Amino acid sequence: ICWASFHPVQAMLRYYDVVHVWIVLFAVTATTWGSKGFIGIQNNDMCIEPPDGGTVMADEYDLLATISAQRATLASQQQEISALASKLALQKVQLSSQETSMRVFATLECRSSLDFSMKIATQGAIDWEHFVINDTHYLAVTNHYSGSTSLVDSEVFKWNERKGQFESFQLIPTAGAVDIEHFIIDDVHYLAVANQLNTTYSTDSEIFKWDGNKFTSHQLISTEGGSHWVHFAIDSMHYLAVANREEASTHKTDSIVYEWRGGRFEPFQRIPTQGAMALTYFEMDDAHYLVVANWYNDTSHNIDSEVFLWNGTRFVSFQLIPTLAASDWEHFTIDGIHFLAVANRYAHPTYKTESVVFKWNDTALKFSLFQSIPTTGAVEWAHFSIDDTHYLAVASARSDTSFQTKSEVFKWNG
Repeated sequence: ICWASFHPVQAMLRYYDVVHVWIVLFAVTATTWGSKGFIGIQNNDMCIEPPDGGTVMADEYDLLATISAQRATLASQQQEISALASKLALQKVQLSSQETSMRVFATLECRSSLDFSMKIATQGAIDWEHFVINDTHYLAVTNHYSGSTSLVDSEVFKWNERKGQFESFQLIPTAGAVDIEHFIIDDVHYLAVANQLNTTYSTDSEIFKWDGNKFTSHQLISTEGGSHWVHFAIDSMHYLAVANREEASTHKTDSIVYEWRGGRFEPFQRIPTQGAMALTYFEMDDAHYLVVANWYNDTSHNIDSEVFLWNGTRFVSFQLIPTLAASDWEHFTIDGIHFLAVANRYAHPTYKTESVVFKWNDTALKFSLFQSIPTTGAVEWAHFSIDDTHYLAVASARSDTSFQTKSEVFKWNG
């Protein structure tokens, strides 16, 4: 599919080259033909003067008249050819520009997509999760809202190798689902779904377990507007942390870290958060960190988000970072240097604000401001690299007046 998108441009360019060659040959031939006898011929009351100034005999009139008409036709054709050549030259420039744009666009899409011709029906979809079980690829989507209810099934799709596409595999009952996390414990596959809203924000999120053929319910966990799950392991122990966004009357609610014990997740640690939208786990220099994106504290979006450090037995506060309706954190490294990027969504009264990249400071032993990036309604960052070049893509949910807005990709210039 990607190469097919190049072919029309290349084919048109080749067609242009062929036409251009014939135009040149035709024009050269016509010019040469004219230079040998037709330049300067004119019609003058039945008496035509040839190039050498001689006299035209009566029986030559028809031939010369025909030649004169052909010359006039040829002159007209030469003008048309000249105009066509100019037009084609302009088209070649335009096509060359299009080819360059299409080549860049197609190259990026070829490297970052599965199949752009494929459409999958969803209902207010919020999150995708890809995973592999026994060499088979799966995609799971969280459906958040059907248009009339949040009690809508989310869905798992299975890759059909023969057809080259994903097909519906299993429906999973969910309630306002916003996030799904795949993880493996002791070679068993699990899916954790964050259910944000049933009739209230106090609802159960659910963990599903792979039984060899499909996912079955394994454990219900009470959450308060659950927004995000993150799984991680420390010293062979498995943990699952949920970002709780809000209770019935307040956004000041604890997010919770669960520990795997005896085949189930049990509460391990409560972390004070304020409208938590996301949790990001990362490792740096053999240390373990958990950073929370705090969105709202009931009165303001201008609040601190927080980095927590594992002290050997639990997470402790490590650093407060000022944020504006923080919706997501992305950790990444470039040339061995650690960065954290926060998606700032809203700065009252506008969605036009700056999201920020922080860089690890070896001297101060904390993250320091590195770069502010203008964003609009930013909800998530994604870091990736292509051919050793680093990029950050931001997902922008809305502007001040519309949900139709541009998301952007930023390129590392170092």
